[in-house]
Amino acid sequence: DGNGGRLAAARLEGVNGYDFTARVLAWAAERAAAGGLLGSGARGPVDGFGLDELERGVAEAGLRRV
Repeated sequence: DGNGGRLAAARLEGVNGYDFTARVLAWAAERAAAGGLLGSGARGPVDGFGLDELERGVAEAGLRRV
């Protein structure tokens, strides 16, 4: 918040950061090539794929919430 307090926390477990990066980039490229992007132009991950689809992609890439 504006006073430096924590608003939320999340804990993730899974593959190492290098493997995750490679896997999530491959996942995103496959989705984009198949026409799976929402909208056009420069977009962030949530805007580009939608939150639910992005969460599925992150799980496929090897990270999960605990």
